[in-house]
Amino acid sequence: MITLGEYHKLEVYREMPQGLYLIEKDGDAEILMPRRFVTEDMKEGDMVDVFVYCDSNDRDMATTEKPFLVVNEFADLKVNSVNEIGAFCEWGTSKELLVPYRNQARPMVEGNSYIVHMYYDEISDRLVGSTKLRNFLIQIADKEFELGQEVDLMVYRSTDIGYKVIVDGKYA
Repeated sequence: MITLGEYHKLEVYREMPQGLYLIEKDGDAEILMPRRFVTEDMKEGDMVDVFVYCDSNDRDMATTEKPFLVVNEFADLKVNSVNEIGAFCEWGTSKELLVPYRNQARPMVEGNSYIVHMYYDEISDRLVGSTKLRNFLIQIADKEFELGQEVDLMVYRSTDIGYKVIVDGKYA
């Protein structure tokens, strides 16, 4: 099943003026990869690695661009613009990631960077971001770590007594 916000290996099914239509092996749902992402060596029957997202017109699209995060991950993203809907962040694709006002822990400011969690919003059927990170983190007390165990850390806030971090991409 082709899911938004993830990488997929899809087969080039047919070529049209607007780009290539891709399908899963043994699948029937077609996803358009716009012409600007098509290379000269891509042809029918080839398997291509693509990232799948929803464009501004609510169409599922495939791209060879490499986003800074995939669905259910965290990344440090810069705000390109803010309007009445929310903040729009640069995330490595030609389409910006929306962080609606309801998903902002504090009002986001154009030009600043924030740790953002990307998730699939079932109501809007789109990928959206959130800076309300605690909603997506498991409390570290629920995980046992070994003394000396290596972990990945992402600092997401400084406090008077230190820093708040995300451990291994999912623990707070």
